[in-house]
Amino acid sequence: MRRPRIIWPHPAVSIVLATALLAASYLLIVKAANPAPAVPQGWHPCYGDPGGTSTPSVATLDAVDRLQKLADTIATTSADGKDPEDYRYSTVHRQFWIVVDGMVEPSEDTLWRAADGSGRTDERRLPARPDPDRFPDVAERQRLSAAPATTQTYPRPDGGVLAAAVAEPVPTNPAALADAIFDARETYCNNTLLFEAFVQLSQLHYLNRAARAAALRMLATVPGIAYDGIARDLLGRTGWSFTLTQPLTRRTIMLDPRTGRLLIATTSSSVTGTQQLCDYLLLLATDRTRTPGQPPDP
Repeated sequence: MRRPRIIWPHPAVSIVLATALLAASYLLIVKAANPAPAVPQGWHPCYGDPGGTSTPSVATLDAVDRLQKLADTIATTSADGKDPEDYRYSTVHRQFWIVVDGMVEPSEDTLWRAADGSGRTDERRLPARPDPDRFPDVAERQRLSAAPATTQTYPRPDGGVLAAAVAEPVPTNPAALADAIFDARETYCNNTLLFEAFVQLSQLHYLNRAARAAALRMLATVPGIAYDGIARDLLGRTGWSFTLTQPLTRRTIMLDPRTGRLLIATTSSSVTGTQQLCDYLLLLATDRTRTPGQPPDP
């Protein structure tokens, strides 16, 4: 049976689908009334370091300040109080679209992963389609949810286990978290790797409140990250959009402003002259469960 694909090194993906006009106007007023936050100090070597070469823009500083404050104020979820010894499995339900050789491959899976890599996946697929200019929509998402599912348990007969972003328990200090992901400190300044690491953490592990806060603080150190306003996803959920824009490539994530959880992540490219899909992740639910097969809470 085909082993489910983990979106790595592909980040997962997003495009801002709707903007709340009044909220956006309010944000502009706030920006005008308040000075830009100070350059963050601390462990990150790219900012505030005499040896660093990166100077954050005003847009980046706005994102940094927003992410740091979000990390301080995020609410707990019902799963945060579950003992990992009893509720062994990080459970993630996601849909994702990835472009391979010009064809869009839609997939959906629910993953149950224990700290040792054992667990289960239930996976659904639609036939690959052309037209990467067309981004996922509600109708395609619904067809994907109705597709037949295949189940794979782990460890596999060949010994294969489910991949992890870091060894559990997930570190709750941003420096320790980055150290757990990267071997060399200089990679902290690689904005693409840091951005993708945040997405990978969110789709392979259940992050409790302390771990979510650490991940948000790590995300705040990404050189060039910018706050993009209020957005709405295919499920109608509203969140804060953050982007990382590079030549011909745009990466976007949307976060729940109450819990700090990742909702969507997208990558698009303009290499052909039009904005085309590279990959798109829709994170439907995350939880901790006692056994594989228990559906996660949204």
